[in-house]
Amino acid sequence: MNYKKEKVYRFKRSFHIPRFKPLFLDFHLLKVQQNCEYPEHEHYNYEVIVVGQEPYYCRLNTQELTVPPGYILVIQPGDIHRDHLKKGQEHYVLHFLLNSDFPGEEKDQPVLFRSNLEGTKRILNPGLWDTRDFFLWMERQVELFSSQEENFTASFIQDSLMETFFWQMLNLVPSASLSEKFSESARGISFQNRLRDVFESHKSLNLTVDQMAGLLYMSKRNLTLLCQKYTGDPPAKAFLKYRLKGAACDLKELDLTVQEVSDRYGFSNPFHFSRAFMRIYGDSPSSYQKGQD
Repeated sequence: MNYKKEKVYRFKRSFHIPRFKPLFLDFHLLKVQQNCEYPEHEHYNYEVIVVGQEPYYCRLNTQELTVPPGYILVIQPGDIHRDHLKKGQEHYVLHFLLNSDFPGEEKDQPVLFRSNLEGTKRILNPGLWDTRDFFLWMERQVELFSSQEENFTASFIQDSLMETFFWQMLNLVPSASLSEKFSESARGISFQNRLRDVFESHKSLNLTVDQMAGLLYMSKRNLTLLCQKYTGDPPAKAFLKYRLKGAACDLKELDLTVQEVSDRYGFSNPFHFSRAFMRIYGDSPSSYQKGQD
């Protein structure tokens, strides 16, 4: 072979789970010239305050807060907020909406934090994450697109940047602070990661549901309920689909025969492999392999 590929792969997430989708609204850099009070107000969207080199002071609901330099304060819909602005302060203020694709989702925005969570738990330490990158990138998009009368990609780029910021921010929130809906999402991700690890480690075997349950340290009934809930399939079918997905990828990417791929994914013989493959992909393994670029 006369070339070498060095790929950076997508982090594995084998199954679809409902997602939260932030929608960028606006941001501004606030520079305080004199001490003043911003009137008490109720929030209808999400607001993130990224504090500059001086502390930020406010009342959030019933609690007085001091947010250290460089930290983040997250305000959610329904919060009552009053800023105590001090001369010399500078901080970014970001606004966004939050939607989700959960089935039967209510019209109101999903609530990030659990009810009655104290305000100090809304203060997040970004650590090594330089939050300024987000705002610099957003400003760059304005520079790129402001001279164009119409560009349908601009808002999609903004939402993509907003989504990256949101998930990095959410990674800073302790699970105990999350609302039930966000906790449910986290539990779903955790279960699917564990299930994927079991599938990946045993892809060359034809595991029974009892064996899967034992490896996951849960009852067969609980495994079936969770697997159906988070993957849409019972365990045996989910495992079969996982193996076939890996087999399809190997047929395309690796220089292996159908027999070798069949053995690699624990099928008793190529005929069984081919029959299962055709049910999912509508084509035989050999035809699928020949049809790839």
